[in-house]
Amino acid sequence: MRNMKTRSATVFALLLLAAAEGCSPGEVTRYPVSGTVTMNGAPAGLTTVKFIPAGAGMEPTFGGSATADGTGAFRIGKPGENSGLPAGEYKVTFSQTVHQGKPVYGSGGKKSEPVPGKEAVPDAYRDAATTPVTATVSKTSTTFAFEIAAPK
Repeated sequence: MRNMKTRSATVFALLLLAAAEGCSPGEVTRYPVSGTVTMNGAPAGLTTVKFIPAGAGMEPTFGGSATADGTGAFRIGKPGENSGLPAGEYKVTFSQTVHQGKPVYGSGGKKSEPVPGKEAVPDAYRDAATTPVTATVSKTSTTFAFEIAAPK
């Protein structure tokens, strides 16, 4: 009986430790993703970057998005945590609203929401069906440099 109590306590302790670490059966491993966005060679600040799952067997909830800072840098997830994106293939879309020549927070690419200013990113880059940009996320591939070619 004492041996059974010891085993139960050990199993309970291991389950508690696994929960504290964020590990649970069936939880998908995620990797923090970061990078930069430029448009015609210049930093594309305040650009919304969306990773849309495109690989076989990937669930829609596997995607993610971020808004680039003033230098065009973005980050999805935090190192040391199980956050970010699962490994796999992604289509990447972009949206940047410009008002009076400067980037502003816009609609995040939603064509139905009017905001002051105009969309600076060509339509092809805004739609998952037409974007020429893809990314493969893996344990060793988590940093990306994206270049958007826009008419001047």
